[in-house]
Amino acid sequence: MYDKPGRRAFLTAPARWAAAAVACACVSGAAWAQPPADCTPNALNIPGAPYPCVFPDNRVMFRVEAPDAHKVTVRLGPGFDMSKGPDGLWYVTTTPQVVGFHYYPLSIDGAVVADRATRTLFGSGFDNSGAAAFNKQVKVLVLGIGSVEGPGARTCSEQLTQAGIKNVYDESPGTAHEWLTWRRCFREFAPLLFRD
Repeated sequence: MYDKPGRRAFLTAPARWAAAAVACACVSGAAWAQPPADCTPNALNIPGAPYPCVFPDNRVMFRVEAPDAHKVTVRLGPGFDMSKGPDGLWYVTTTPQVVGFHYYPLSIDGAVVADRATRTLFGSGFDNSGAAAFNKQVKVLVLGIGSVEGPGARTCSEQLTQAGIKNVYDESPGTAHEWLTWRRCFREFAPLLFRD
């Protein structure tokens, strides 16, 4: 904005603060409204994000902010088309999901993207969002890697642990993505299946 040619006009400090406060109130009120009382936020949501959330019967409620979109789909299982609410946000509640960890991306007008309300995880060959409904039915989760492959699986294991998901990290010394790595990992993994 210019008040004279070549001279820029600036908002006063109080006006800037007021504009910022109004913008934050408008954006955060709709974007972070609370889910139904019986819908628990997913363990892998970013801090403070109430969606996606999981109902006691393992249905999952998703909400996406994409005001200019024409079609939004949660690509979980068969896929779930979302409906645009009067608040301009997209919503869907899935059918009951199998208890466990699920990778899912969103499709917004055909563009496949991660859900920005959850931590981004690498799986299925691209970045995904994770939805967890872990409980006692998940017996064991093992992440195995060769030490030459880098710290990716260790970092993933640490993040899962921070999110409350029990897992076992197994690193095969001196190997890469190869048969010996898998054999060593299986040797560690198999006995875990038979423990209580």
